[in-house]
Formats: sequence, C-alpha cells, structure tokens
Amino acid sequence: MTQDQLDFLYKKLSSPDFANPETGNLAFPSYTVVYEPQFDHQLADTLQKLAAHLIRPQSYAETLVVNVFAFFLDYIKSLPFGRNQSLYEAYLKTEPQNPAYVLKGLAEKAQSDEFIARLYDHIRGSFLETDNANSKSYVFVYGFAQIYPYLRTKHFLNKMERYTQGYKLIVFYPGNSSLTGSKPISLFGRLKPEPYRSTKLISLDDEL
Repeated sequence: MTQDQLDFLYKKLSSPDFANPETGNLAFPSYTVVYEPQFDHQLADTLQKLAAHLIRPQSYAETLVVNVFAFFLDYIKSLPFGRNQSLYEAYLKTEPQNPAYVLKGLAEKAQSDEFIARLYDHIRGSFLETDNANSKSYVFVYGFAQIYPYLRTKHFLNKMERYTQGYKLIVFYPGNSSLTGSKPISLFGRLKPEPYRSTKLISLDDEL
C-alpha cells in the first residue's frame, strides 16, 4: 500500500463515528481495501502497525489482524486423517501423485461452513469476548493472494455475512486499478472479476 493510501485509511478508521460498529452498513458491515499486488509482501507488517496506531488514546479502536491463509493451514493441520497423521500431512504425501485430488480437497475445506465457523470462533474468543474497555472495532483479514485458488474473496464474504456482528470486517484485496470503482475487482488484475457484497473503503482509482 502507498503512504497516501495508509494515511487515508488511518484517518478513516480512527474516526470515532466510523469505528463504532453500530454505524455504517449495518446489514453487512464489510469493507474492502484494494491494494496493488506488489505490496503484498509487506502487508502483514503494515497491518500490525496500523492496528497498533488505532489502539492509541485518540481512538481506542481495538483491531484483530488475521491472515486467512495461515489460519487455514493451522486448521487443516488440526484435522486428523487416518492414524497418526493430519489431513495436512496426508495431502503433502498425496500431492505429487494426485495434485487434482488435493486441490479439490483443499478447496472444499477452505469453502466449508466448518472452516468459517472455526475462524469466527477465533474472532470471538480472542477478540470479541476479551475483557477490556476498548471498542471492538475492526477485524482485518488478509492473505487472499496466498489462499487462492482454494478460497476466493467472494466465497469468504458470503460465508462471513452471518458472523459479522459487533465489529467491522475489513478485507484487504490484491486487485487491479483498472477494474475498481463501480466495476468488480479482479484478483491480481488477471482473473475474471467476481462481484460480491462489500463496500469499497479504498479503491486504486481513488484520488487520495
């Protein structure tokens, strides 16, 4: 993300009115930040720093940062498969001989209700139900470049809609500037765009 984008985003998210989970799109408080794919390698550090700034006294907007791909890896490592091995280990052994089978299996797991419910349990247990005075404002989710092709952002948002209450979901999307604005966003600027229900908080066409 560019510095201008970060400055704009911090100004928006630190606003007491916007940080209030009871404002904005109450039906589905989900927002998308589109960034150039070449910034993906530095996004994790950027989001952690942004979250740290948002918790300062000016806003007290507490934020949880989630790498959806890392969480998915932990999820499949937790699933048993046969005796004495996890599903992750089984797929590692199978992938060289049958990559199509592994691809299909991983996609089914990533798009499953069980995985999304496990993710929400993490959000609830480590964020929403923690006992402190800060406002539980935002959940930042990134890692969609890494989790592709198992999970597309459209599927993720559709599944998360029922769980997005009491906080605002901010999805960070590696997209293409030529397909932002009023048009659907293309992952990496190469794949066929898929429309989804989410308000674009920052789009690469914006004049910041």
